[in-house]
Amino acid sequence: MIPTTKFDALVSTPQAFLTLQQTETKTKWFTWSNFFACVFDEVHHVLKDHPYRIIAHGIKAWELNEKQRVQVVGLSASLTYAVEHRAVEQALANLCHDLSVTKMISPTEEELKKSGYVPQDDSIGM
Repeated sequence: MIPTTKFDALVSTPQAFLTLQQTETKTKWFTWSNFFACVFDEVHHVLKDHPYRIIAHGIKAWELNEKQRVQVVGLSASLTYAVEHRAVEQALANLCHDLSVTKMISPTEEELKKSGYVPQDDSIGM
């Protein structure tokens, strides 16, 4: 069901949102000009064949065409499945490129410890 009044927040699965964008072309409710921000939960899915990737590229194309910005917030406990240092760096670079990221924030080790995080030596021996 399409909203009949403006909304402050829209929560949707990625595929349902894509479907709305593709099918509701007359009302234009779901064009990027109607959105201030887009939150990607499990943002690492942007890196693979997933609706998030289509949404991210749609935002980027709209921004280039319209010269406006949609604020993007990406959340993830694991930004990549890569293990090797260079592969992790490349995955993060790709993610930043796909989302036009200009700033990435993560907690400091001190902040994590205050929240109960116990650091472990997770280095891989060769």
